[in-house]
Amino acid sequence: LTAEVGSQVVLDQVLAVGEGDSVVVGSPRVQGATVQATVVAHGRHDKVRIFKHRRRKHYAKSQGHRQNYTELNIVEIKK
Repeated sequence: LTAEVGSQVVLDQVLAVGEGDSVVVGSPRVQGATVQATVVAHGRHDKVRIFKHRRRKHYAKSQGHRQNYTELNIVEIKK
């Protein structure tokens, strides 16, 4: 997300809402459901190494990937 750390974010594309035994699953989203959250931090996950090779062909390819993420603290869930 492009929000600043400490700011409030409203997520309106909610896939499922549940409380106790009652669970509402949207198709594809739950109508009228919103989630209010606070941005805690931005960061990058640990590096994942991808290594491909073909036996007996003198072929080896190495690649790395680090995924960006945004850490959220959920404040309120509205149905």
